[in-house]
Amino acid sequence: GSLVVNPPRPLMTIDELNALPPPSRDILQEALASSGNNGVWGHFLRDPTALISASRGCPHRCTFCSVAAFYKQSPGRAWRTRSVESIMREVNQIYELLGVKRFWFVDDSFLVSTSRAKELANAFANQDKNFRFGFAARADDIIKHKELFPELKRAGCEAVEIGLESGSQSVLDRYQKGTTVAQNLEAIDIVRRSKIRIIPDIILFDPWTTIEELRANVEFFRQSGLWGWVQTDILSYTLCACPGTLIFTRILEEGRATVVDPAGLEWECMNSNVRKVHKVITQFLKKYSGQIDTLLGILGDVQRLLADARSAAGLGNKELERLWIEFAIESAAMPRVPYALFADLVQEPQAAE
Repeated sequence: GSLVVNPPRPLMTIDELNALPPPSRDILQEALASSGNNGVWGHFLRDPTALISASRGCPHRCTFCSVAAFYKQSPGRAWRTRSVESIMREVNQIYELLGVKRFWFVDDSFLVSTSRAKELANAFANQDKNFRFGFAARADDIIKHKELFPELKRAGCEAVEIGLESGSQSVLDRYQKGTTVAQNLEAIDIVRRSKIRIIPDIILFDPWTTIEELRANVEFFRQSGLWGWVQTDILSYTLCACPGTLIFTRILEEGRATVVDPAGLEWECMNSNVRKVHKVITQFLKKYSGQIDTLLGILGDVQRLLADARSAAGLGNKELERLWIEFAIESAAMPRVPYALFADLVQEPQAAE
């Protein structure tokens, strides 16, 4: 026998997506029960969270993105969305089956359409079950739809994953993001002013990374207010070169790959100082990041207990109020330890030897 590869089928239309039955979730109760403390998502979405696909595809063409590479293989419109009625029907089915009130939209680009995002926000706002949700979006789409964010907040949006990728313009250009560092900063400010939590997507290391680009990212973290306030493992985030992407092809053509695998490529940074920074910060986080994140989780739980106690005691309890302030200061300093190490390494990479 021989391997037969069928030609790519056309992408499903909106009507076909609406007609699909919902995924079988009858065995997910145990998984949901354990999903409340799971890395980045657990830090922001502590309660059991169900995943929903409200749209498919993305109209953009970032060089590192497997989504664009995947959907260009088939004829059809790249970005398609289900109807709001179909989405809310699935939301309510999940709630009735599992009692889940928190949802994460796994859409590749949630804010492509203003009217659709507004309609979906209204649908959530009109529910009486106190649903909460989050999604991923590009910085320029956030700016384009900035007037929607107060509505999204009122509708129950509590977290947005922003595809920033970098605080260095040369890196953004390398990835053909079509965005600027200034836009990244503006998008962060829009989400923060709406009192919605930020989950930043950052790629700090790729084969062409320079020390100057890492320094630009340190400045970006500080200027944006993300410094020390997001998950510590972001400091070691590296490029994933997926097959079919333009970045995958470039790494192969330039001979930068150290391992070629069907799932992706392994590579090394060309700049020796960048390699030193990556090695030291990765080793540090491997040993200590989990302990720091666990401690932060415990501190957060204790903070909530103190808040409840302070509320019960009344605002006139000056001693408890002083303790609360001290505790908040100590907790805030904890996640900044890896950031301080990263900044020192970037400023003096030769010291990593």
